[in-house]
Amino acid sequence: VVGCTGSSSMSVAMALIARPMIAGAWGVVVEAPMFGLEAAAEHGVPLTRLVRVDAGTAGDWADRIVAAAAGFEMIVTCPPPGAERHVRRVQHRLHSAGSVMFVVAPESTSMPCDVVVDTTSVTWDGLGVGHGHLCARRVVLGFGGRRVPRPIRHEMWLPTDRGRVAAVEPVGDVVREPARVDGRPALVERAG
Repeated sequence: VVGCTGSSSMSVAMALIARPMIAGAWGVVVEAPMFGLEAAAEHGVPLTRLVRVDAGTAGDWADRIVAAAAGFEMIVTCPPPGAERHVRRVQHRLHSAGSVMFVVAPESTSMPCDVVVDTTSVTWDGLGVGHGHLCARRVVLGFGGRRVPRPIRHEMWLPTDRGRVAAVEPVGDVVREPARVDGRPALVERAG
């Protein structure tokens, strides 16, 4: 179980499922109303390998997660209130099936997660003073949880100015980042 928290939690979940799904895995979205299909496609998620399922009560949610684990490798969900009563059954099924569940906002239901990916800082690039367009989002991701021996921080473009996910690449003591030139992005280098 991977928890995705912070202001960019859904984008992080989309970015995490994209590569395995491109490689052939199947994904299902269960009870995640904020999961946008257009945004998922922009993150590289192949929509032809994705199914969306709604659930009502916490019991219905658990039944659908257990059923989804039988046929899907990637599961994205926002557990409803009361889901914590069904955690053991869901975790047991996920473990036996070998599925990975990405829980967006796990703190809302006390869902225990093996790994937690937290968006700790978000900066948008492309806007000037009163003009411009949002072009790229730089986020700082914190990785923790019971399966992570020590906390890790990593900077990512989520997305870059070309709409893809990429690591912020340091070049020695220099970090490449988009700058604002007349409201349009231009890559410049700054000392790190």
